[in-house]
Amino acid sequence: KDPRLTSMTQLRRRLQHAWKEIPQKHLISLIHSMPNRIKTVLKNKGGLSCYIKCLNSIIYVAKKNILGIM
Repeated sequence: KDPRLTSMTQLRRRLQHAWKEIPQKHLISLIHSMPNRIKTVLKNKGGLSCYIKCLNSIIYVAKKNILGIM
């Protein structure tokens, strides 16, 4: 697939497709982990936590699915 986006409509479609590809179990797991995430952020006074690794993996998958790269 051509990774170049030429319109907002294409971007919107790719974002919607990528969102639908995220397994429901993963989203539920993220929701259930929020209390611990919030505690960690408060403990670190807003600093980085181990959850940044999770964010990096989500960004990687998003780039791969949305832009067709990597």
